[in-house]
Amino acid sequence: MESAVNIIKAIDTELIQSEKDCLSLAQANTLLIRHSMMTKVERSNGELKRLLENGEIPHAYQTTEKPRQWFIPLSHRGRTEKKKAETKYTKIENPNQKKLPVGCAFFSGLIIVFLLAVFLFSDSESSRVTYYANRTTYAATSKAAYNDMFQYALDNDNEALSLLMIQGELVLIREETELYLIETDGLGTGIFRKKGSTQQLWFSTDFVDKK
Repeated sequence: MESAVNIIKAIDTELIQSEKDCLSLAQANTLLIRHSMMTKVERSNGELKRLLENGEIPHAYQTTEKPRQWFIPLSHRGRTEKKKAETKYTKIENPNQKKLPVGCAFFSGLIIVFLLAVFLFSDSESSRVTYYANRTTYAATSKAAYNDMFQYALDNDNEALSLLMIQGELVLIREETELYLIETDGLGTGIFRKKGSTQQLWFSTDFVDKK
């Protein structure tokens, strides 16, 4: 298995890209196997859990209530990198920024033309329509989490809902957030992604309107 330092870097990258607050132990194991940083045998032997229990990932924490679970949020380095990325994005969006050099502007223009071509000639009709959230709500990051969210809400189990949020299984969608429809089941549930993100999100189609 990779060193704790490399594991922390991989988890930081995943959290920044997926916009999650933290990963559970199971999610972290899956991530490390996907990136060939851990074998299935090492997962079965609880190697990552051993690192957590030994304090080698110091910013990880364990819940106090049973069943006790491990969660790994962004490290100090990860938070710094996320702030840098957000600052860089803000600077790009700043209308008062300096003009790009001619070469950079030309290259950027080519990228825009390419993206427009992909957008215009996509076979998916839904990809041509922009939606926006008509209220602030929560979306699930998987079909299973979506079903759990409804069941917990019906049971008035706020603790279970909070745990879904802590695990990163629920994501806050603010009103006016731009979204693209991936698919819908025709029964009121849609799979969307936020503009600028690759993460798939499950929530009610009643909470969106066409642009």
